[in-house]
Amino acid sequence: MEQKSFLDFCKDNLVKIPDYQLDYFEKEKLIYPIKRKIVPEEYAILQQQGEGDQSVIKRINVEHLPLIKLEDEYFKFRNNIGDTITHPFDKVNEEWQKYLINPNEIDEWENYEVNYIDADGKSWKTSKAENFYSYWQIYDIDSINEFRKRFLQIKLDTETNKYYLTSGSENVERYKSKRENIVKMSAFECHRRFLCDFIESYYRIKRIVYRQSAEYLTEDEVNTFNEKITEMSRHILDKNDISIDELYKFLNKLCNLYFEYGSKEKNRLQKLVKSDIWHTVELISYVNGESWQDIALKIDNITRFGIYIYTKEPKNVLEAIFPYESKEIKEKAMYHLDIRLKKYNENVLTDYELNNNDLDNFILFLENNGLSHFLIFVVDANEEYFKYTYKSRRNIIFLLRNLGIFVEEITKMISLSSNNSGIENQSSLKNILKTICGEEVWWGKYYDSKLGGINDKNVESRINEQLNKLNSSGQDDFILINLSISTILRNYYAHNSGQKVYFVKEYKRLLSCLINSIFIIWALGRKKI
Repeated sequence: MEQKSFLDFCKDNLVKIPDYQLDYFEKEKLIYPIKRKIVPEEYAILQQQGEGDQSVIKRINVEHLPLIKLEDEYFKFRNNIGDTITHPFDKVNEEWQKYLINPNEIDEWENYEVNYIDADGKSWKTSKAENFYSYWQIYDIDSINEFRKRFLQIKLDTETNKYYLTSGSENVERYKSKRENIVKMSAFECHRRFLCDFIESYYRIKRIVYRQSAEYLTEDEVNTFNEKITEMSRHILDKNDISIDELYKFLNKLCNLYFEYGSKEKNRLQKLVKSDIWHTVELISYVNGESWQDIALKIDNITRFGIYIYTKEPKNVLEAIFPYESKEIKEKAMYHLDIRLKKYNENVLTDYELNNNDLDNFILFLENNGLSHFLIFVVDANEEYFKYTYKSRRNIIFLLRNLGIFVEEITKMISLSSNNSGIENQSSLKNILKTICGEEVWWGKYYDSKLGGINDKNVESRINEQLNKLNSSGQDDFILINLSISTILRNYYAHNSGQKVYFVKEYKRLLSCLINSIFIIWALGRKKI
């Protein structure tokens, strides 16, 4: 990308870099442009002075045709015009290559500024060089910034009698002779270049293939696409003389960088590295034919510490970075359910208590009977409440509704698993619950209570009546009140299509009542299955 675009890219990802510092870092041999286009002074001047002057434009077109072609090809490539895959800068046999260089530490820094006076005697300034950077160099800028911060000192300027902040030149001099001490990924510069080539080529091939196909790819077209990507991937590795073992070392380094950025709360850089990790795994997979699972096993395992505090089992690195969605939802749900189970057990009699093994069996029952959406409800119900957005406020209605209806779902499934025939046609929650709770001492009191006829006008008063009882209830009434509240919610959501009551203030307590009711139903139902 052009220098200005690179600076904007750094700014968007919260990495500080004033434009003048890029030149300074190059002078210090810390970071170099990927490419530098150097044009004759006359061309630079003509470009600046000739806007709108047809005679000047014609002269440029005649005398500097290769540069005109390069700019035209670069424009088409950047805007995805045409089917070319190779970047114009990488077309080695083109005449415009004489204007392109790859700056490196061997070259001495040069000032490409051009100062001139026009025909009217007015002074002008332009540059005969244009620098281009790659997105991954943002990691280098961040490393340099980190290094400089490490040696920041407050010093006194005796001439102005003012204090100023400096990196301490004596400390910087001690380390800057070895670039690897400052730029963490310097040893993998070649790897990053070819990864950039892979990413660019991958998406260009994909774009071309989809543009040439109908609405979707046929099986033959998918196979052809994969063959092109595989061929391109192997060509990139061969061109850069990179082995699979070196690719794995590079992948490990990226994973380390991912967790380092996470520990420093550099979320945007972490997201960029995550994309690089994904593409590196894809590259290995295309070249070597290995699956994600195969590749994951070749990377060191990590424990749950510092990544997922609620993970019960150690994860390999790739699974921690790219968790299986279903497993991640289950882990998050278990984290919330563990907390709620402890509070539940504090309020019920011994016969109704559940342990961690009971909870695991409950989750297994859900998974075996197509009810694992409960786990999604639990995660969303806990996370949406803290987002404070318009969408999350509206979602509260649906989350309470989902859990209210789930009380009926889980009860009916347990009854069916207990061989209670005819229960699938039963629409009354009380009658469904009777198959599980009908023998409990509190059942008559619950069954005789008036929990129907719930609508927008009375639902809040009916809910608050029960919540007030909950404040002073003992263990005997805890179960009755929680089931009563859950029944009111279920009836309200089941029989009122346009719910107008949001329950924002009561949400946390209502959520607890719904989860407690599900625990109660499982505590009784597990004995009947």
